[in-house]
Amino acid sequence: LPTDLNQIIKEFSQIYSLESAKKNIHFYIESNISETDFILIDEVKLRQILFNLLGNAFKFTSVGQITFSIQYQKSEVDLNKASLSIKIKDTGIGVPLEQQTVIFESFKQQYGQSTRKYGGTGLGLTITKHFIEMMNGVISLKSEEGKGSEFIITFEEVEIVNNWKNTENFNRVSNVRFKGQTVLIVEDIHSNIDIIKGYLDGYNLILQVAENGQIAIDMLETMKPDLILMDMMMPVMSGYSATKIIKSNKRLTGIPIIATTASALKHNELLISNLCDNYLRKPIAKDDLVNMLANYLSHNEVRSGNTSIITNNEQVYHLENHLRKDLHSKFKKRYNSVNELMSIDDISSFGIEIKNYGKVIASPVIINYGTQLLEYAENFEIEKMNTLFKNFNYLIQKTDHD
Repeated sequence: LPTDLNQIIKEFSQIYSLESAKKNIHFYIESNISETDFILIDEVKLRQILFNLLGNAFKFTSVGQITFSIQYQKSEVDLNKASLSIKIKDTGIGVPLEQQTVIFESFKQQYGQSTRKYGGTGLGLTITKHFIEMMNGVISLKSEEGKGSEFIITFEEVEIVNNWKNTENFNRVSNVRFKGQTVLIVEDIHSNIDIIKGYLDGYNLILQVAENGQIAIDMLETMKPDLILMDMMMPVMSGYSATKIIKSNKRLTGIPIIATTASALKHNELLISNLCDNYLRKPIAKDDLVNMLANYLSHNEVRSGNTSIITNNEQVYHLENHLRKDLHSKFKKRYNSVNELMSIDDISSFGIEIKNYGKVIASPVIINYGTQLLEYAENFEIEKMNTLFKNFNYLIQKTDHD
């Protein structure tokens, strides 16, 4: 869908204004994006990229200023296309020249950088570069040690949609909150999986993935999801074959199966309609996906402006009170420190620490929490990562039924 860059700028201004005031540094925003222009770009990945780069800028800047710039230059040949430039510049610690070529590599940490002071695994920039390249963009770095850094992202020939509005669908889609149901995504293309996961971030759904029909059938021997999103064309076992097997199983026959298909052929549409409960045509739009799920899964519609995410926190963590007390004493201070900036690298490190502690005391609940937190960080699933991280307070909260 067309993306409102001005809304994104407004949200990030609100997110980081408190941090800039706290650190007593200036936060400047520059933009020439017209209020009536919407950009065709992957909004989920763009938000995740900005979270990581701005998070790093605030993390490594203790004095001076941070500038967040989004500018576009419309094509002289086609006014519906533009070059989009995003720059994040800081007066932080900078990156030595000899390390600027490797800073985007996995788990590279700047030599001499204090892990204790700055934390992190170096994972965020690697994923940032990967996402930008997936979006057909490029990222570059200008930096001088001790003076600061500037990350520059460029997307060429992005499409512009003028005066685009979809208020009715937006209001419903943004207000829907499901009730913790499990959705099985059966899909063999990883980018499609990432898109669906990104679309469903924050909707209070548990997402499981099977990469072909046979894996889905195997998984269904030990689980029963509330709904299945089924790609129809996959290796090993197609969605057609898998759906026939599922629908013939008395235990599974009541599960709604929503086909996802790129086919535009009428006879395929008819076949899918007879076999599945419904279908979505690829490329799938977020509004269509959420509305489809809302037709089959019980949900609440929260009031506009209420962005809280519904979770069943107290029912999730069945942990003895003495373990909760130990977690509190060992990790609460570390949690508070990470919570100040919410850097993906810091949260990733926190997940590793919790997971390792869980192994030491042989606690599956704590191991699972740390593992899931680390997985969300590594997959750059920002909203899920942030929500699970905040749930640490429920993990250490004393209960009456443990």
